[in-house]
Amino acid sequence: MGGIKNVLVVNYALMTLASLSLYLSVGLTGYVDFELGVTEISLQLSLVFAGLVFLIRCSATIAFNMAYYLNVVLTPPELNSSVFALTNIAARSLLMFTPLFANTVSNPSIFIVVIAAITLISSFFINENTRLMT
Repeated sequence: MGGIKNVLVVNYALMTLASLSLYLSVGLTGYVDFELGVTEISLQLSLVFAGLVFLIRCSATIAFNMAYYLNVVLTPPELNSSVFALTNIAARSLLMFTPLFANTVSNPSIFIVVIAAITLISSFFINENTRLMT
């Protein structure tokens, strides 16, 4: 594995573990009611939740930066703007549905776990030595 691939695999693994920990801790403690708000959470548990959310956000930021860099490395300059535009359209289109997903389940952090696991699995298929359409 190369440098970029190592960073992405480790980063997505970290994101998957942190989001799974958050999902399980919220689900198993039973202290969080998403419809009525947060009730009866101790200081230690709230610090754990904040730390896990911070870890997820940091790993997502690293992943976005590495994905942009990998896009520049793998695609020829003529296609870079088109790939960025298509990715941006897809991401913003999916972002419109997040309130719907958040209201359909009692613990919406399961979606973070699923997406992080999908990106972790897909990052194993990155081949840094191949440029697309050169």
